[in-house]
Amino acid sequence: MSSSPPFERLQRLEEQLERRRRIFRIPRTRLRDRENPYEVYDDFQFKIRFHIFKDTALFITNIIREDIIAPLKRGTTLNPMIQFLITQRYYATGSFQIVSGDLINVCQPTVSNVVKRVSIAIDKQEKVHQIPNIP
Repeated sequence: MSSSPPFERLQRLEEQLERRRRIFRIPRTRLRDRENPYEVYDDFQFKIRFHIFKDTALFITNIIREDIIAPLKRGTTLNPMIQFLITQRYYATGSFQIVSGDLINVCQPTVSNVVKRVSIAIDKQEKVHQIPNIP
């Protein structure tokens, strides 16, 4: 006969229930509230924190936008402006990655990945290399 004895079906059902219980025990990703510094700070406060003018940050972000959009692997992605600002603050202040991430509320490994991604994207762009240095 093709039907299995009742105890085997009961055992499969218990295994399925146990699997569901294990899945529900997996911690869910915590979403953090990230404010966009471009919108939060006025021009003066933005310049103090990131050592760059808002217009310049927007200009550079628009140039490198396509290169820094990361494929969603897990969790949530950071928008290109926030990625650029993390990198800018890290380079401008010369501080530790964890300190750079604290302003935006991201962890140190995320800062490391973002700095690498944005730095490579900026290096590939000829337009960014043509920005004049104004004393």
